[in-house]
Amino acid sequence: MRPGRARFPAGHPSNPGETMRHFAGKLRLIPLFLLALALSAGCGGSKLKLPVSRDTVIWMYRGEPTFNFGAVEPLWAEGAHYAALIDFDMSALRGRRVSQARLWLHKAGDTPLYAVALSTIAADWIEGAGDGSAPQPDASCAAWVRQDPQSGRPVRWAGPGSDFTDVIMGEGGSLRSGELTVKQESGGWQSVEVPNDFLHALAVGAAYGIVIVDARGELRTPDGNFIRKMFNSRGSGETSPYLEVELEKAPEAAPVAPTEVRVLPEPLEAGVTSGAALVEITPQGEGESRGFVYEVLCSSSALDTATADSAARLPRWQVPPVSAQGRDTVRLSDLTPGAPLNAAVRTVDRSGRASAWVLASGEASAALAWPSLVPPRRPDLGGRIRVWACGPDEKVNPVTGRLFEENAALYGLAGDGDYDYKFAGPLWEAASNGGTVSLDAPRGGTAAFQVLVEPEEAALEGLSLRADWIDNPAGVRSRFPAKVFRLWSLRDRASGQWFPEVAVPQTAEFNLPDTANGIPGQRNQAFLVEYYIPRDAAPGRYRAAVVVGARGLLARSLEVEITVHRAVLPDVLPFIAEMNVYSPVAAQWGLDPESDEYYSMEEKYYRLAHEHLAAINQLPYSQNGSIKAVGAPKVEGEGENIQVSDWSAWDNRWGRYLDGSAFDGTDRRAAVPVMYLPFFENWPSGLNRHFRFTPRDTTYPEIINERALDTPAEMADCFDPAYAAEWTGALRQFARHFREKGWTGTEFQLYLNNKYYWKDPKMGDLGGSGISWWLLDEPYHWDDFKAIAYYGNLFMQAVGEVHDVNMVFRLDVSRPQLQFGLWDGIRSVSYVSGAFYEKNAFLLRRQREFGEKTRNYGAFNNLDETNLTATAWPLKVWLAGGSGLLPWQTIGDDKNFGQFQNTAIFYLGRRFGVEGPLASLRLKACRLGVENTVLLELLARSRGWTREQAALAVSRYLDLGGGTREQYLDDAGQVNFAGLDRAGLTALRRAVLRSLD
Repeated sequence: MRPGRARFPAGHPSNPGETMRHFAGKLRLIPLFLLALALSAGCGGSKLKLPVSRDTVIWMYRGEPTFNFGAVEPLWAEGAHYAALIDFDMSALRGRRVSQARLWLHKAGDTPLYAVALSTIAADWIEGAGDGSAPQPDASCAAWVRQDPQSGRPVRWAGPGSDFTDVIMGEGGSLRSGELTVKQESGGWQSVEVPNDFLHALAVGAAYGIVIVDARGELRTPDGNFIRKMFNSRGSGETSPYLEVELEKAPEAAPVAPTEVRVLPEPLEAGVTSGAALVEITPQGEGESRGFVYEVLCSSSALDTATADSAARLPRWQVPPVSAQGRDTVRLSDLTPGAPLNAAVRTVDRSGRASAWVLASGEASAALAWPSLVPPRRPDLGGRIRVWACGPDEKVNPVTGRLFEENAALYGLAGDGDYDYKFAGPLWEAASNGGTVSLDAPRGGTAAFQVLVEPEEAALEGLSLRADWIDNPAGVRSRFPAKVFRLWSLRDRASGQWFPEVAVPQTAEFNLPDTANGIPGQRNQAFLVEYYIPRDAAPGRYRAAVVVGARGLLARSLEVEITVHRAVLPDVLPFIAEMNVYSPVAAQWGLDPESDEYYSMEEKYYRLAHEHLAAINQLPYSQNGSIKAVGAPKVEGEGENIQVSDWSAWDNRWGRYLDGSAFDGTDRRAAVPVMYLPFFENWPSGLNRHFRFTPRDTTYPEIINERALDTPAEMADCFDPAYAAEWTGALRQFARHFREKGWTGTEFQLYLNNKYYWKDPKMGDLGGSGISWWLLDEPYHWDDFKAIAYYGNLFMQAVGEVHDVNMVFRLDVSRPQLQFGLWDGIRSVSYVSGAFYEKNAFLLRRQREFGEKTRNYGAFNNLDETNLTATAWPLKVWLAGGSGLLPWQTIGDDKNFGQFQNTAIFYLGRRFGVEGPLASLRLKACRLGVENTVLLELLARSRGWTREQAALAVSRYLDLGGGTREQYLDDAGQVNFAGLDRAGLTALRRAVLRSLD
């Protein structure tokens, strides 16, 4: 029952904008024609009209995920935002079979439902009486089924970390439809066919209602607001929703019991304090005799067939439906380690008849071992120019000398002094002879630290800093290459404070203050010193020195002790720090993009990224449908006759990165790990030439509305056959060419980046020229996910069986939970924004079931934030199951020296006389993070640890808690942390290296 009148508060973001309907008394009024009234039908069948027993609306994506809408009228669905839940009185279907079913909804607004996707719901829910303005603890919302009255904690839809999307659209054993067209009937009614098995699942208790998802969510009003498709709720009398069901006689035979049930330990699902198990079920028979769904009981106590009928079943979301062939598996976690586990399983058919119970016994797995690391050893301890040191990812105020990481609130306070961190830190200990810096590094890694020079006088000229070598382990002659960078500071516009940001090669004397940098009141200068450890270096303790001097003054010297450990970073890194680029990487240098001079400059960017354990990946096409210079090889011919006619220019530009020759002279010659392919909706085949749609209204957003309503529901029907033939034909030729060239070390990504937003003339320089009809990057609504699935399936048709060349379909998505099964079976890598953490269990499940790779995209930290974030980001991603990270944009311009942007990771060196790019300190911090992550993965492999065990090992040293900060909807977001410190990062690095020793 929906008591009272439900309206949204004025100005509430969820206000439907139409008059809410209220029906006096809100009694559960079911007219006679909605009762289960049997009508005669041909072939001995009958028709029933089934009334609604409960209904509500749920906000599926962000917004108000904890708000309950149980009493709001009318119901509505709206794209990626709102879905309607409806349940029915199914008592009349018991023992019967459905031959046809139709859902009837009465339109309550101006816009009907045009197309929907339907799903059963795999967990029970509580309608509630909320008005959509606040949570209701005893009712359901997108985030939870209810709140536990004792603990106040949410009872999740399908276990820890789950939400409503984990029990619909194929998740949790739910059933899903494809896209269904809604038929507009007379008198304001609309109807849609419901798959028969939806009703069978409801009738036998394997589902708890139907969810209605709007498949035309992109429809907008002229002012840009999404349009809700509203329909009357169950309290609306004769216009209440109902199901019209045609019945047929059920088969007489009951289903056959499973052939075998086994209870097996499952260590992959275990934790360090809990065991896990699998209940493996082998059904038998075919068709009806095989059964429809399972009922599963599990208990630590003995089970028998006499008591099983009255025992509690596992929740539906844990139990899969009966598969057409093969075995089915139920996964159980959070069990007592090694404890006995008994199971009883039976099959139930579509009419609710059950087989005999099959019993099995086994035990849960043991708990995972607690991980341990070898504790780090405390480092040995070893005017007028003061010299001290800190970590490479810390920030020192160039005026006050305050360390940002000590206390960010103190960073900008006036005055300077002898702060404690100047005398001792995780990497540094001062002494009368100058002090000692102690570093630990793997072979193939970098030992880095900052040197701070603080003259006693307000100004000094002719200062110098050099890195010298002192001593090697016995019998070792080699010296490590050393690089020294002067840190260029940028001014934060909001706070007015200066922060070190750009690493400029230091080759000459310097003055303090640095008039070129122009920092008012500058009292210190920071330098970054890096020692690269060759991959063939001998493990042991090495000694170097950093000497700071000035004309006529006594020089100061810091001793540097570098402990080189046995671990070697591999040629091919298991974790990818991918530097995304949307514009040509060297465009700001004003060179002809098809010249050797341009290619030489471009290569400098790639080499700088490579030296920092990162990889540049630049998009070869534009939102307007054009291919950028030499972004694709030449093609000719049409349809099945399409041919790549000339590879020469494309190979000349890109081949150096695919065979690794661009990195000759470095210590790690390997192909780039990732590369975008030039395929997109307008290449190799022209989209508008083959797309069967010509808009009548070209204003925005009406042009998108018209496309949504005037094109066929099936994507394949929207194109002439030549389009798919050209796509698949060219893809096969790419695979063959890469195989012939031996370019098998790179992950070639087919990525769709374009959005229909660029058809809007207000979008800037390219506004009005956008080529795409969908949101192919950051898909939002059903149509967007469906369009990507169309291209993904073309990809699989062309190269799905190709495995010797690493070709994948790339997805950039912030709403992975709304794909609703459309992307199943596509060989893909998903780049996920903040949902990488919010929907981590969902993504890990897809990794396990479909072999998908998952990576996290976002943005590096801002200028007024610690670079420790960039060091910790790779670790956090890897521990959450990811294989890489990607800042969404990375190439800076000269203007970024005066106007900081967190998307400027590579700076122009021209103002410093450097004809090439310069690295930001955030890139260098990320390199340190990638090193630490790769080392942790090497250790986990050697110990056989799961990532949960690795996370426990890390947690002894480091707090990686926190979240993702987003400034607006679909912002890439920035990972932030609850509490990071250099001491913890240093201790963890030393412990992992010593453990690998």
